Amino acid sequence: MRNPNTRSAYRVAWRSFLAFCSARQLELGNVKAYHVGAWLDQHPGSRSTQRQHLAAIRLLFDSLLMRGVVEYNPAAPRQAPEAGSRVLSYPGF
Repeated sequence: MRNPNTRSAYRVAWRSFLAFCSARQLELGNVKAYHVGAWLDQHPGSRSTQRQHLAAIRLLFDSLLMRGVVEYNPAAPRQAPEAGSRVLSYPGF
């Protein structure tokens, strides 16, 4: 990741998601897709920010998956919000 703005935005997303998990005493190995959905649904940013932050969480879990820390990526099945959409829905929630 070369762009410093992207790195910064991803760090913000990671911190936000980790705070969400910590507040719920949720270990990363126990995160399910509906947890990612709940975090994203309460996310205060625009749709494009939500899409970027979801990409950051996918990257985080891809990295954890490659290292054997988690068994699957719970952010992978999550559909990113469309740019013009107004309501987020998640079938697993």
